[in-house]
Amino acid sequence: MPTQLDRHLQSKNLFFGFAGLVTAVSAWVIWGPSDIFPKQDPAGEPELWTESQLRDYLKQVGYVRTCLEDIVG
Repeated sequence: MPTQLDRHLQSKNLFFGFAGLVTAVSAWVIWGPSDIFPKQDPAGEPELWTESQLRDYLKQVGYVRTCLEDIVG
């Protein structure tokens, strides 16, 4: 008489659950967390943004300030 453990190990649900887990992890690795859940831009007037909101926005748009830009103008 098969036990409950034997029935669970022969079930296809275990296989499909594992396959689903592998698929989800693969998708997460390929697309990355930042592409799936992008951060929102700060709302409101830019003059009223906090310094951290301003820095986050500048990082998102790809603005990088270097020391050379300070010297050149």
